[in-house]
Amino acid sequence: MRGLYLLAVLVLLLPTTQFGLSFPSDTPGVQTVFSFEGSDDRDVLLIEVCPGHPSEHIVIENRGALAVLDGWSISDGEGAVTLANISLANGELLALAVDPAAFSVLHPMVRCIDMSSSEVVRSGRFTLADQGDCVLLYDAGGVLRDSLYFGKTPDPLEGWSGSPVLQVTRGHAAVRVDGDTDTAADWRAEPPGRSDVATATFRAAVEPFTAPEEARDRVLREISLASFSLKVAVYELTDGPITSAMCERARSGVDVEVLVEGQPVSGIDERCTSALSTLSGSGCDVKLLSSQNGYKRYDYLHCKYLVADDRRVLVMSENWANGLMQNRGWGAVCDDRQLARHMTTVFDQDFTGPIDVREPPVAPILDVGPWAAINLPYRRYVAEVAPIVSPDNAEEQYVELLRTADRRLLVQVLYIEEDWIAQESLLSELTSAAARGVQVRVLLDSAWSSKENLRVAAHLNEAADAAGWDLEAKLISPYHDLGIVHNKGMIIDDVAVVSSLNWCDPALRDNREIGLAITSEEVSDYFAEVFWTDWCEDPFPPSLELPWYDCIVEENVPVVIDASNASDASGISRVEFDLGPDGIVDWNGTSWSVMLPAGVHVVSVTAYDAFNNTAVRSCTIEVLACSDHENGFRGAVLLAVPAVAVLAILSLKRIIEKRNH
Repeated sequence: MRGLYLLAVLVLLLPTTQFGLSFPSDTPGVQTVFSFEGSDDRDVLLIEVCPGHPSEHIVIENRGALAVLDGWSISDGEGAVTLANISLANGELLALAVDPAAFSVLHPMVRCIDMSSSEVVRSGRFTLADQGDCVLLYDAGGVLRDSLYFGKTPDPLEGWSGSPVLQVTRGHAAVRVDGDTDTAADWRAEPPGRSDVATATFRAAVEPFTAPEEARDRVLREISLASFSLKVAVYELTDGPITSAMCERARSGVDVEVLVEGQPVSGIDERCTSALSTLSGSGCDVKLLSSQNGYKRYDYLHCKYLVADDRRVLVMSENWANGLMQNRGWGAVCDDRQLARHMTTVFDQDFTGPIDVREPPVAPILDVGPWAAINLPYRRYVAEVAPIVSPDNAEEQYVELLRTADRRLLVQVLYIEEDWIAQESLLSELTSAAARGVQVRVLLDSAWSSKENLRVAAHLNEAADAAGWDLEAKLISPYHDLGIVHNKGMIIDDVAVVSSLNWCDPALRDNREIGLAITSEEVSDYFAEVFWTDWCEDPFPPSLELPWYDCIVEENVPVVIDASNASDASGISRVEFDLGPDGIVDWNGTSWSVMLPAGVHVVSVTAYDAFNNTAVRSCTIEVLACSDHENGFRGAVLLAVPAVAVLAILSLKRIIEKRNH
């Protein structure tokens, strides 16, 4: 009976079977279900090869019709593993592993066969070499169907073009990321066991906000509203009030789970470990994402988000540390159960990793006190929200968004990778948008990576000048009341992107990053207004206070109006005094000594900074006629002392200035 079945299958397959090498596929992706009508055995491909830790294994996928793999074999040039009684349906994966238990930790949903089981026949010495090797997939007739060469392999290249895939280091696997061209371009080395989150769109109520203005209070509010569940994933956590709020929720019976990067660039500091110990001591379940024997799914857990009560999601660009109250960043709270479930799935996969997730070290407990939530502005809009998850789908979503830009493209980021100037990248997508006639503005930080940012801005501006594009790039001026521009946001027409993702290759391809693409005219206009304020060289008026605003003085007694305390970060360019005020400037200088006729007079004082921002103050002077001796004498006394004092101070200042010169 089984022979008849196999014969029937072969009859179905033979009309379309053509022997030869595997052909290029136009269906990129890993562990994705593909369906092709009329496909054949050439659609059985190698898609993942891990030569050692954390699991020595090979994964194949059928991207065509039902494939009967009896007699198919996999060879490393020194030995072979031959399959028996195995068939794969369209989209089905099959793994061969030295240790199926270790493999199932990485890919729990993939069918796995032990290389020493009765389902395979081993011959020769089949062991993948860490330094480099080849993996050859043959059909039952001995025809090569697919091949992979990686690292320093001595094997002759059969069914392969060009150089091998770069070395697959410890804790990594060769993973197919593109089609089937039988070249290294189809593959990249990355840790096995990463998630594969598909793109999705949800309809949610969105509350946008900015840092430093509202960031901490928004986080505190969402934590305080959690009634049964709170999931937090952040790169850095040292903020005292936020730590205190999570402790209070845990003590109230809320299930609080916290995942933090265990190996940040500058190392995990004492404040962070103390905050984590404090959370653990209050009943929170706290974990670190940290490398174990060279294996770590993501270079950095760089995201900053929370999910509360399987309903609300907060995503932002800022770490929950000192910068929360100093740096420019964007954030959004989204209220939608389906979106929350989507993000919960991402969090749970990251939090429950059995290999690269560990308990935090014990550290001194923080003395956390009560925290106060404040009333926040009401800002709530219904919008379409698409989660951006890196490295799963971020790059493709960013490219697609940039290519849809039609009217405006506003980018405010910490930095843009300078190497992108010479390659196809998000940077080249900006110039492509400008070439289509889109207004493009790029605002970069001026403190953290200023030299690199200056070169990137110069590249964009030179290209714009040469082509006549409406594109301008610059670094934020030092006259803003901000620490650094830590933002990673952009506005594409009516889509606002709030994200943790820096503009560099590791963020797109190796970090765990989380963002939101929010389609809403109201939300995008809100962030655009903030962007244009930051774009200004100096958005703030000068500070100006007069020593007095009302006085009574006798006729023929001089009045001194002193504006020498006017100040601004960009400097004071001039001060004008207008009597009347009638719009005519009566005096320029930091102070004005004037004698006025009897009557009531109003003097308007205007201070200008270096960018022509102004501060205006007015003072009222009542001048008594000389005939009113008593009142005049009293007025003179009232003003004489402060006037003399001011004149003395001004004289002293001039003397000091002369000496300094």
